[in-house]
Amino acid sequence: MEKGGIFLIKVSYSDLGSLFFSTVKPIQIEEVYNYISKNENIKEAVVLWTCNRFEIYFYPGSYDSVQFFDEFLRGRVYKYSVIHGEDAIKHLFLVAAGLDSMVLGENEILGQVKEAWVISQEKGYSKENMNQVFRKAVEVGKRVRTRHGFNKIKRSVASEAIEFIDDSDEVLVIGAGKLGTQISNMLKDKGLKFSITNRTEAKGRNLARNLGVKFVEFDVKKWLHFSTIIVAASSDSYIIRSKDVVNCNVRKIIDLSTPPSVDPALSDKVELINMERLSSISEINNRKREALAREALRTVEEEFSKFIKILNEKERDKIIKKLVAFTDNIINEELEIFSREIPIEHMAEVEIGIRATRNKIVGPFIQALKNTTDIKSSSLLSELERLLDEQLSKSKVEKVKEVKGN
Repeated sequence: MEKGGIFLIKVSYSDLGSLFFSTVKPIQIEEVYNYISKNENIKEAVVLWTCNRFEIYFYPGSYDSVQFFDEFLRGRVYKYSVIHGEDAIKHLFLVAAGLDSMVLGENEILGQVKEAWVISQEKGYSKENMNQVFRKAVEVGKRVRTRHGFNKIKRSVASEAIEFIDDSDEVLVIGAGKLGTQISNMLKDKGLKFSITNRTEAKGRNLARNLGVKFVEFDVKKWLHFSTIIVAASSDSYIIRSKDVVNCNVRKIIDLSTPPSVDPALSDKVELINMERLSSISEINNRKREALAREALRTVEEEFSKFIKILNEKERDKIIKKLVAFTDNIINEELEIFSREIPIEHMAEVEIGIRATRNKIVGPFIQALKNTTDIKSSSLLSELERLLDEQLSKSKVEKVKEVKGN
């Protein structure tokens, strides 16, 4: 890998707490990839965007690339952090394992990581580096859930929200996307009465038809006879405003959008459960699962250490092979020159001597490479590899010219 390896720019609930939900502007994944395409230096990238995190993994990383993304993020997020190399990889493993989530041990994040990876592949931005890192992250996420029972714990932001709904509530779900579909399926499984509305009518009607429930027109005036409204749709402006809820049956609104799609002033009129309130409840539940999380963390650290060791060995062996190939080229060039002056019967001894000298000179460098723990983040080794690639490429070109000349 080049200098710095994989870089990560992240904005998440774990960094900002409840401030995340009110300070992050709506971001479309498509517009992020369109922006990335303007920078020819970024060869690989994966964008992960969920209800409590926005992350961009990219390769190769550099200060200039961070500044490039800063221009995009300015005005869209309150603040972000940057990590790179092994730290970025370890963070991804923790995310996939559900250990960096608002709801500790949630299962949905693993699917979201996989989906982000697939989208990147489809756009041609996930190649050798991202593929090996994300493939392993998914494996680690699965292993943690299987080994520590996280896969049996049906915990997610959606499941936390469902706990606020009473059996007698007449519920309206706003949104027929992934979150809206997830919420609707949970309500169906619990045998609760609900209806669906969606900005795109055909999509909403299709979901309602599949679940055997009623579809309601996307008009706030049509929603006011429901006792509970769940908002699972993002919007540039409030979908429900304070002035909309007057003399009606609405008693409870659950807003799962980031940023909020419901006017906060509504808390004076109804029980408003938004992401900020859900986060405080999740913190209480997370404390109950700290022991389990500590065990899961050990598994992540074990898998991370093994992965980094393998990764470093591959990088080390690749550079060593290039170094040997480079010195072999020099030896062959010198032997050709010597063969013009030295009798052929002595050339074998000359070659042995030259190669032995090469081994004595290069040996300490090879040993130093073997002792390096984080090859991917070493700028010196990155520069060495770049120079070796340059020299080996030049040697190939010269050989082609010789063949053509003959």
